[in-house]
Amino acid sequence: MEQKQYNNRIEITGISGIDGINHNKITTILASKLDMDASSIKSLTQVEGRKGKDGYLLLELKDETESEKWIQAAKMKVLKVNDILPNATMKYDEGKDRIMLRRALTKSNKTILWNAKKHLGSEYKYIWFKNGKIFARKEDKDKTITIRCIDDIQRLTKRIISHNTEVKEVIS
Repeated sequence: MEQKQYNNRIEITGISGIDGINHNKITTILASKLDMDASSIKSLTQVEGRKGKDGYLLLELKDETESEKWIQAAKMKVLKVNDILPNATMKYDEGKDRIMLRRALTKSNKTILWNAKKHLGSEYKYIWFKNGKIFARKEDKDKTITIRCIDDIQRLTKRIISHNTEVKEVIS
């Protein structure tokens, strides 16, 4: 599926590992906490995690505008499991009880973003996804780099290694 088809979808993480919850009730409460309209929800799907990891809820909204509104509202609030489910049996350590909303990505874009963060995260202060593209920036005022594929990550990693080697040689 092309990323454009995901523009009206968001992923909700942090609550799928709790047994016996009514997902429709959760999204209604969540909408209320975010001051959003629950009627903008078109569908809700539980996505199972891989290799024993928790999955997530995939929320399909009426359109891309609604999706953006939900994501912006979630950025303004810290949502915790017990805010939504006060009686839930917690399976999480302290600090890992946050509910997060994020833009749904294709498998390909998730893989590229994950690899960018893994391989470039120590050198790049910012790595993010926006408008169908993955970006990286070393510092606040630096030029933004667009990452389109795994090869781009490998090229940037080689550049980092080469630069670090040159710096060590100069210092020696």
